[in-house]
Amino acid sequence: PWYRTAWAYLLYTLGGLALSFMARKYLTMARANRIAREQAKELARERVVTETLQEANEQLHVANERLTEVNALKDEFLATTSHELRTPITAIQGYASILSEELTGAQREFAEIIDKSSKRLMRTLNSVLDLAKLRSCTIDVHIQTVDLRAYLPEVVEPFVASVQ
Repeated sequence: PWYRTAWAYLLYTLGGLALSFMARKYLTMARANRIAREQAKELARERVVTETLQEANEQLHVANERLTEVNALKDEFLATTSHELRTPITAIQGYASILSEELTGAQREFAEIIDKSSKRLMRTLNSVLDLAKLRSCTIDVHIQTVDLRAYLPEVVEPFVASVQ
């Protein structure tokens, strides 16, 4: 019969080879398709992460701008307040100086304490102004060593007088 001839066996062999080639090709394509789907999922995850990071970056940029504005307003407030406080403190210093010259005894001592305290407050205000200038980069810094023991009696004196 024709299905047992050499030509038939050759066709069977060619058909089997074609079938195995097609099966191998199918498995390769299925694996490539699965890898492509996994890569697509990974790209989608990366896109979501990138969008989230961009939104967070924009929010940080807006917050940074707001903080810069608030910081500038704070420095302006410090400078204005310090200048506004200098006038009454100068008046207090002047009156305390006049009183310490005209009074005697314990009253003179209190006037001198008021004078020293107002001078200390004036130095504090000047320091606040200097700090505002430092933050706005309009002043140069000169570093020097300070002996804290020299300032200690001046700082403690108002508190000692109020305790007695």
